[in-house]
Amino acid sequence: MFLLLNDIRGAGPAGAHLLEELMVRPVTVRRFTVRRFRVRRFTVRRFKPRLRSSASVAVATAAVLFLAFPAPALKAGASTGGGPIHTVFQILLENESESSTFPGKGTELDKLAQQGVFFTNYFGTGHASLDNYIALLSGQAQYTSTSQDCPYYHDGGGSVDSRGFYVPLTPQDVGCVYPAAVKTLAAQMSAAHLAWRGYMQDMGNTPTRETNPCGQPAAGGVAIDPTVGGLDQTQLATSSDQYAARHNPFPYFHSLIDKPLLGAPSPCDQNVVPLSKLAADLASGNVGAFNFITPNLCNDGHDSPCKGPGADANPGAGGLVSANAFLAQIVPEIQASSVYKKGGVIVITVDEGADNSSCCGESGQPGIQSTGGGGRVGLVAVSSRLTPHTSTCQYNHYSLLRTWETLFGLTPQVTGIAGSDGAGHLAHSGDPGVSSMLGDLLAGSDQCA
Repeated sequence: MFLLLNDIRGAGPAGAHLLEELMVRPVTVRRFTVRRFRVRRFTVRRFKPRLRSSASVAVATAAVLFLAFPAPALKAGASTGGGPIHTVFQILLENESESSTFPGKGTELDKLAQQGVFFTNYFGTGHASLDNYIALLSGQAQYTSTSQDCPYYHDGGGSVDSRGFYVPLTPQDVGCVYPAAVKTLAAQMSAAHLAWRGYMQDMGNTPTRETNPCGQPAAGGVAIDPTVGGLDQTQLATSSDQYAARHNPFPYFHSLIDKPLLGAPSPCDQNVVPLSKLAADLASGNVGAFNFITPNLCNDGHDSPCKGPGADANPGAGGLVSANAFLAQIVPEIQASSVYKKGGVIVITVDEGADNSSCCGESGQPGIQSTGGGGRVGLVAVSSRLTPHTSTCQYNHYSLLRTWETLFGLTPQVTGIAGSDGAGHLAHSGDPGVSSMLGDLLAGSDQCA
């Protein structure tokens, strides 16, 4: 029995959930009963001709238990520490400073800032793109490979320390796919039985260069094995496919791309889908409690002019013109859904600005670039449950990650993930200078005035 439990324990998320089920209630399946890890009666005679090792018995037993008692369905919305907010739609745009997008510019962001909570002193955490997306999902700092946008999709060669920080090889790591020990917001959400989704525009338009679902860089229609490595063909847009893997953080974590017990789809395959599926998911209510939305290289403002169609034209103008048109379409679409009306919030920000300005103790900290952050980019949050106001408090991408950890109550007691500070905050979201934005978000006035 000791071997059986250890084999199940080592089987990843499915095994963890199986152990949780065994701990909380007795389980009886045909000829055996498990109660508080004590076996009353157990026989494998029916399996004997096929299963000749204790490891095989463990796997088969895990399969029976897993199929008989499947994991609880992940909940799209649940009571959270955020009170009136239950569902998050996070949209990330590209390469604009706060001064060019918000104050009196007549942009969609400027219009939304008048309707919601506007955080004027919100900062990116690095340059160029990928490292900011990684920070938002895991709290990990940039290093050479991620700051170069990972043109070669390959495992990093570093290690993970006792607090969950990735320690890259220096001066140049060999890749940018993180070991399974690096935790993400997605893993925290799953551990808390809360659903999450990634919606990536244009993903899968060209099956030979990226997978669908998940969006891993591919070669000849097959996902590149990061233990072997390969060139990321999504670095440049085409007229028919403007998806960029570097703007989708989920494929860069082994904990999300590795397949779990029994060959089930990976968490990334199960949850990261093309943006074209959002409309149907909104109609059915099948969105996540947390939803990460990435426009294509035209509609996020990265390219200008665009290689392909944008929300404004074909080909799109790109830059703020296409980004404005995209927001004018997707924000009302989300707001019209019952999920949004019952406690949804739309959060829109930019990955990086034009300089290295930073906040929240980032500059000079060990493990973080000493030259500064990703510039002041601003952030707006829109919800019928929020009181419109402007906040002058200082926050960054690590702060936003910490906000969702707080909102969804992702404590170690709930997720089993200690985080870097022992309180469940991942990597730099647990830094002393980083704070949650939730109180400021829910307040009716500037908390730093």
